[in-house]
Amino acid sequence: MTHSFSLLDDPWIPCLDLEGNRREVGLRTALADAHRLRAVECPSPLETAAILRLMLAVLHRVFSSETPSEWSRRWRAGCWDAADLDAYFERWKDRFDLFHPLHPFLQQRDDRLPPRTIVNLIPGAASSQWFNHQVETNMTLLTPAEAARVLLAVQAFGTPGIRHPQLNLYFSGAPWLVGMVFFVAGNTLFETQALNWLQYSSGHPRPNLEKTPDDCPNWERDDPFTPEREVPLGYLDYLSWPNRRIFLLPEDGPDGVRVREVIDAPGLKLRAELQDPFKHYESSKKGLSVMFLNPAKALWRNSHTLLGIHGEGRKPVQALSWLSNLALEGVVPEHTRYQLYAVGTVSDQAKVDFTRMEWMSFPVHLLQQDEKVGVIKELIEKAEEVRKSLRDALDRLAEQLIAMQANLPDSRKLEKYVNGLITHWNVEPLYWQSLEQTFLRLLDDLANGAGENSIRTNWQKTLQQNVWAALEAAVTQAGESPQALKAAVLARNQLAAGWKKIYPDQLD
Repeated sequence: MTHSFSLLDDPWIPCLDLEGNRREVGLRTALADAHRLRAVECPSPLETAAILRLMLAVLHRVFSSETPSEWSRRWRAGCWDAADLDAYFERWKDRFDLFHPLHPFLQQRDDRLPPRTIVNLIPGAASSQWFNHQVETNMTLLTPAEAARVLLAVQAFGTPGIRHPQLNLYFSGAPWLVGMVFFVAGNTLFETQALNWLQYSSGHPRPNLEKTPDDCPNWERDDPFTPEREVPLGYLDYLSWPNRRIFLLPEDGPDGVRVREVIDAPGLKLRAELQDPFKHYESSKKGLSVMFLNPAKALWRNSHTLLGIHGEGRKPVQALSWLSNLALEGVVPEHTRYQLYAVGTVSDQAKVDFTRMEWMSFPVHLLQQDEKVGVIKELIEKAEEVRKSLRDALDRLAEQLIAMQANLPDSRKLEKYVNGLITHWNVEPLYWQSLEQTFLRLLDDLANGAGENSIRTNWQKTLQQNVWAALEAAVTQAGESPQALKAAVLARNQLAAGWKKIYPDQLD
């Protein structure tokens, strides 16, 4: 039986509308009516990012962004031209059918391999059992909408690993697996799409992703894996990079069409040194290093690095550089606030251990104010110095408690127990969380012309209040025994001494 699922018209992209209601729409609606939608919001952050990647590939194919004036014209229109989108989709509508008999969307069959459960496509789903054949018994059933989102996510975030050692088939890591990817988000889905719709011309968005005559999205190719290549033919080739050969196997069921099995094999391996315009790079001893997701570090703690787009030895997120130029040209008001979204994974070889999407609000004005970014850096560095003093105090509290209650001559054992007790108290994460809202408010004040000394004073007060609150939270958990009370006095003295080194002049 012939199956069909149109990614253009059938609902599969979860979105929020302007009233905050959730709905699923097809790709055409997500583009033509983007000004009537707020955002894409999938169950998985990886799916959300991968769908935006697809949308940008379509927009770059349909509309030209070779010059800032072309971008400005589209921005001022406030929406994408539906007639232009329809003309493109009419030409390629068969290629957007998830189950088309000849050219299923972003798929190609590899007859060397037998089918296996589609759970193997989901980044992180097989976890530590990736190589365990017990996974094959997990007969997960996905709707066509779910399968489409998984298909995009694995092409963008798929992990490396063994597929079939006898055939010498090994997966390579997908383009967005390593490092965090960043998007600038506006008040509507149209604004988000447009703000990440970068200038695409010779030398843009990166020299190794510049426009070439052979560049096109891979659904337009009869064989997306030809020619064999490690360097994309251009930006559109990159945005639709076929990291996997995937072939979905639909079947009929009591609830309609479902996908239980898939044939998957390695696709094209991307050259490792290629620089992604959605990532942030810093110079290091080994060259440019990408910014990674740190589960213990919120995004705002990197704000001075991300917003300091003119810093030496770095390649910033291109959407931020593009936004800065648009503000200088007067296309975007410089005091507008946008969100910076970050999506990243922590992976261990063939499994994804952790996935997170987070965001940070920022005024566009700061992208052109290097001296103010310097102040932001100073605030964050002071917060880190105070955090280290807090840790010293927590060490003293824990060491005294353990030394009074146990005989641990082995320093390694003592360190283990101290670290375990501090982790149990969990006050360092609370310290950082308590600073975030004040920090973001000070960002606004700084962008709006508040005096730098006033900013520093307010930050000092915030640090003082919250570091002592964090220590007292640990002291409370330590209890009220004589040993705990004595340990608390020593810990408070430790923090007071550390604070005085950082801020010799006490505030009232």
